[in-house]
Amino acid sequence: MVNVLLVVTPFIVLILLILILILKRVSVLDAQIGDTTERDKEIQSWIDGKEKQLKDMRGSISEIQDHMDSIIQVINEDIDKKYWLSNLLTERTEEYSKLPDKLQKRDVDYFSFEKKYRGSRDEIKRKQEIFIKYFKGSQNVLDIGCGRGEFLELLKENGIGAQGIDINQDMIDHCKKKGLEVKKADALTYLNSLKDNSLGGVFMGQVIEHLHSKELIALVRLCYDKLNKDAYFVAETVNTLNLVVAASSFHMDLSHTKPVHPETIRFLLNSTGFEEIEFEFLSPVPETEKLRRFEIKEDMDEDEKNRYELMNRNIDMLNGVLFGYQDYAVIAKK
Repeated sequence: MVNVLLVVTPFIVLILLILILILKRVSVLDAQIGDTTERDKEIQSWIDGKEKQLKDMRGSISEIQDHMDSIIQVINEDIDKKYWLSNLLTERTEEYSKLPDKLQKRDVDYFSFEKKYRGSRDEIKRKQEIFIKYFKGSQNVLDIGCGRGEFLELLKENGIGAQGIDINQDMIDHCKKKGLEVKKADALTYLNSLKDNSLGGVFMGQVIEHLHSKELIALVRLCYDKLNKDAYFVAETVNTLNLVVAASSFHMDLSHTKPVHPETIRFLLNSTGFEEIEFEFLSPVPETEKLRRFEIKEDMDEDEKNRYELMNRNIDMLNGVLFGYQDYAVIAKK
């Protein structure tokens, strides 16, 4: 038995030593595995951070792309607008150049026509005086189609810096004799030559009814571009809501193209960007020229009074349609 133990004991000790070594190696491997797991976590955390940065970058790139798309759209719209305006100006020049020389040099004596049918300068100044409040404190106000210079004179009297343009040489000469600052120029061409945001206001008295639709649209857009922020656009014209004016007196002027309905000019101004759009109705028809109302007397019976009141309401409606205000002005703010 002793001999057996002596033989077996070294083997047992050897096995124990091997087991100890294995356990130590396993412990080392566990520690290494633990370290690897921590590194994996760090690597995963780094990867997650980079993925978040990449996602943020993609979002920023998308925002930049949207912004660039908006800029490109604005640029394209501006190019289209300038191209369209250039075509319009070229078209007008070409049409005029096709006229015979005699026709190009011949024109209606518009100065005499206005003197006879527009009214006296003092009368026009009294009517236009209500618009001065929109230009108080402004400078570089432009009077488009200044005519005989009534409004330019009002602006000058109120210390408001202004200049006028007109295509009629007689009007220009008349204004210069009165010491007013004027130039002979076409409205679209002149406005197109100005810097954006350079005008303190725009006034037009009896002008827009002389324009074709394309010209009116271009004029409104150019006025918006050239006006300073918070500056006013004021345009006075004939009132199409007065049927007598629309069907009769409007057509006396050979240079009139088409009347402009108040809601049409409101829509055009609003869609261009103008705000605070309002109207002033001017030049009421004298009561003596309207349909007369029936007199309702005290001794009338109730049925008769009712009939007369009904007829008077109808007369008032007819007077409103036939003999309303002869002119209106639209006022808008940039």
